[in-house]
Amino acid sequence: MDGPFAVGRELSVTPVGQQTFRARITELVPADRYADETVFGDVVLTFRHTFAAIDGGTRVTHELEIDGPAADELGPELGTGISADFPEAMAGLFELAAASVRAAAGADSSWAALPESASASAPAGR
Repeated sequence: MDGPFAVGRELSVTPVGQQTFRARITELVPADRYADETVFGDVVLTFRHTFAAIDGGTRVTHELEIDGPAADELGPELGTGISADFPEAMAGLFELAAASVRAAAGADSSWAALPESASASAPAGR
């Protein structure tokens, strides 16, 4: 990612063993939720992550929504493949988010509400 973690920012994502693709941040509410979307042929993949404070950390809930003309055909295969590695894929995001939170806390105190530790909940796909 080049530049700040903000709505409209594009990210390069390279899953293990796969080609790099682009995603765009579509929603960002500090310490509450984050969403990005990727256009993949005739489908749009929307990844939503919500954050809830719990004792000693943050519960992160993941949701994958697959829309578009080919969603019914491609969704079951794409969704299963993508959500299978959510725990590993999110570990890197948690590290990046925690570092960003700590860096931004001095400039914007609303970021300080997100604890440094995070734990993933089971992925939810639609």
